[in-house]
Parts: sequence; C-alpha cells; structure tokens
Amino acid sequence: MGGQVQAFRDRLSAAFANAMACQHEPDLASGQARLLTAPTFGIWLTARIDSVGAAQTCDAIAARICNPHQAPDERGNRPEASTASTVSSRR
Repeated sequence: MGGQVQAFRDRLSAAFANAMACQHEPDLASGQARLLTAPTFGIWLTARIDSVGAAQTCDAIAARICNPHQAPDERGNRPEASTASTVSSRR
C-alpha cells in the first residue's frame, strides 16, 4: 500500500507543478508543488471531520498564496477583503 500512496502523492505534486509551470520557473514550481501537497492531504482529512473548518483552511492557504507577505485572519481573509467578506456573508 505504501507504494500506491507515494505514487498518488507524486502524481498530485506533479499536477500542482504542471499547473504552476506557466507562472514560475520549473524548479520554483516543483518546490511550491511539494509545499502544497501536504496541506492538501490535511485539508482532505479535515473535510471528513469538519467541512467548514476545511473550507476556512483552504481560504487561508489561498490568501497566503495570493499574497505571501500579508497574513490572513483566522477565517482566511486578507485584511482588505475582510469587510467585503463579512458584508456578503450577512446577505
């Protein structure tokens, strides 16, 4: 089973690298792909336990990727997006 799991991990990482290849140098895309693979497994596991928490984690990771120098809040919102997110969630 270990071989199948590792092969799946490698395919997932390769898919991330392929998706980022047009935006980054191959070595950078490959490194970032490896960094995204582990959180992806964690989010999948979390989704089985707490779907809302998994969605918030996805938002936080996406915000960090979009702007790596500005940390998102606990809900995954970047400071400039927090107000809009709060307003839209009240509708």
